[in-house]
Amino acid sequence: MTEFTTNDSGEKAVESGVIIPMRGIENYPYTVYFNESSDSVFSAQNSDLQHRKAGYLIEVKSSRLHLLTMPLLRAWSKSVGFIESGTPGKPFFDLENGWYAVEILCGETPQESGWEPTIEFLFEPRETKPVYGANVDYSFHISAREY
Repeated sequence: MTEFTTNDSGEKAVESGVIIPMRGIENYPYTVYFNESSDSVFSAQNSDLQHRKAGYLIEVKSSRLHLLTMPLLRAWSKSVGFIESGTPGKPFFDLENGWYAVEILCGETPQESGWEPTIEFLFEPRETKPVYGANVDYSFHISAREY
């Protein structure tokens, strides 16, 4: 983490499509959707969309994306095998290699357990690298009625 927070390596990784950082995420249980369609799960009438931000980009080179948390990143040397093993409960998404414009939606959706904080990533394939226009300082804090 020091590498990404003490110089411009973090900004370069984000603008190069290597990572998409999200600030303000509390330690709640989440429902996470990776979606290649423009039909968002938040389109349902009874969902609570709180954030919708575009301008992110990602380049897929290994046909798979992983959702990583700060504890995994802080212990990267110990986490690599854990991540590569496809450990159950750790979200990943198989996606064709190439460039994608990414929109992030956050809020709450009704689940069997009640209202649950939800994050959805919408991926739109692009022939060439999209223009980066996101605000990495934006907070995706979700007001969660169950927590």
